[in-house]
Amino acid sequence: EEYCRWQSSPQTQEMEQLREYLNTPQVQTRLERIKEEQRQDMRQQHEGREISIAVQQLFRLNGIQPQPDGSLMLEGNRWRLMQRGHTVSVSVKADNREILRVEGNKTVVFNPTREERDRMHSLRSKVSEQLQQEQRQREAERRHSRGFSL
Repeated sequence: EEYCRWQSSPQTQEMEQLREYLNTPQVQTRLERIKEEQRQDMRQQHEGREISIAVQQLFRLNGIQPQPDGSLMLEGNRWRLMQRGHTVSVSVKADNREILRVEGNKTVVFNPTREERDRMHSLRSKVSEQLQQEQRQREAERRHSRGFSL
């Protein structure tokens, strides 16, 4: 009796209709599209943070000193790299178009062309190689200096 009342209740019937609607191909396709968009957003967040870290390391590797307002800036042939507080940005010099902005840990703007994205990956790889080389050099110097300690 209780089950029959539950089964015939308006709320249960509404839930059943909703379940049927959610299982329609149109809704399933839309849900898959939303999931893919979320995965893509997560990739962009991750990629933006990695590039932001590389830019900060590039400033350190090149000994870039803060400007009077406390910001760090490096102008290359094509890009302008800037860090102001916890915000890192990359702009295209030719048209002053911002292609990346990371505020803290959140990628706010991520709009590079395919070519720019490839160049950013290349930059990230070069900075990583430079850091590894610097670490190996420091380690070698440490080992060398230990040999002369008494």
